[in-house]
Amino acid sequence: MKRLIFPLMAIFCLMTVSCGDDEPSIPSTAITLNMPNEDNGQTRLGFTDVYINSSDNFVGKRWSIVDLGKKGGFKKEPETAQIAGEVAVTPGHFYQMLPNDDLSIIGGERALAVKSGYYNVYVKSWLRGSDGSIIGANVSFAEYRPKNSGLVDWDSNIGIQLHDSFDNIERAEFSFRKGFVFDDEYTIYNMGNSDLSSHLEITVKENTISFANAAWLPNGAAEVVINVRHGNLYTRVRFIVKTAA
Repeated sequence: MKRLIFPLMAIFCLMTVSCGDDEPSIPSTAITLNMPNEDNGQTRLGFTDVYINSSDNFVGKRWSIVDLGKKGGFKKEPETAQIAGEVAVTPGHFYQMLPNDDLSIIGGERALAVKSGYYNVYVKSWLRGSDGSIIGANVSFAEYRPKNSGLVDWDSNIGIQLHDSFDNIERAEFSFRKGFVFDDEYTIYNMGNSDLSSHLEITVKENTISFANAAWLPNGAAEVVINVRHGNLYTRVRFIVKTAA
């Protein structure tokens, strides 16, 4: 039997290390919170309206929830494909809380605004009452901002100078790099006394936006406001368009 002592100790050590590796590293910026469910106090997470209901689900009206499973993490960038207003609470899982006001469908896919804040959350364990019943969960969470995805800052101004073409129509175009997608909706505003917004034609195709003006408008100017997405994030751009004359 003595010969088995060291192998058994080695196996025990390996099991101990393995169990320890399953527990995620909690950043110093994270807040640990006991979240009683709605039957026991209904604590909300951070500045969200998310709480745990009596069915042991995360619930939010103004915030959407993403279950990242065990492969999530506190450094996880926004995931916007599988969002829900109610998601089951599962110890050992990571979650994201995303504000609905900053979620939009851009170029056919849902994305989060680059100016937005969001929460990464880890559920460590259940909270149990004196009788052993589940009364909530113990969680750790931290607030984040999307990292630079190559998108310009929110409400960045980009100057566009129209140029005369062979067909007597002033034209110009602007392209972001491949993988960026313009929304198909935009707003045009006049600038100064110009009436360019009534004559300016906009064409959007994937990562390129084109401008055309067939009217004679000396010193004409207009502002075109449009969203552009890259991956799971989007920004709002303001094109300042000026006529050739």
